[in-house]
Amino acid sequence: MKTKTPLLFIIFGLIALLLAMTFGLLAGTQYLLPDFLKESLPFNSLRPYHATSALSWIILCAIGGVYFFISIATEVKLHSERLMKIHLWLFVATGIAIYTAYALGKFGGKEYLEFPAYLIVPIIFGWILFGINYFKTFVGNLRNWPDRKSVV
Repeated sequence: MKTKTPLLFIIFGLIALLLAMTFGLLAGTQYLLPDFLKESLPFNSLRPYHATSALSWIILCAIGGVYFFISIATEVKLHSERLMKIHLWLFVATGIAIYTAYALGKFGGKEYLEFPAYLIVPIIFGWILFGINYFKTFVGNLRNWPDRKSVV
């Protein structure tokens, strides 16, 4: 594997997992001991940090896994490593923007994704980049797929 970008997705995903556990432990402690960090980090502020971090670790590790297995487990070359790197840094920058919005008290009011609504735009753009990269990788290489006779 030439690029380390899939591993960076997984590393950032594991960092998000550590953050989710930390925020979850703080929120759980605050639930049991209501005065614990009540003034500096109230429960209603910890919950979005925890939910966003938990969702982020799943998504980042899954994307990293897809890119990783495309690069090592298939004979197909990824359509664009540049798109993959843009995708990674777009998600990282958006994650930082989301945490910054939470720190500034700017919540969107949604159930689990409580960041401001305009931050969904770079997330959707990142998924579009992923889709382009994924489908152009495999659709352009359909001739390399086994035929039915060799599978049966």
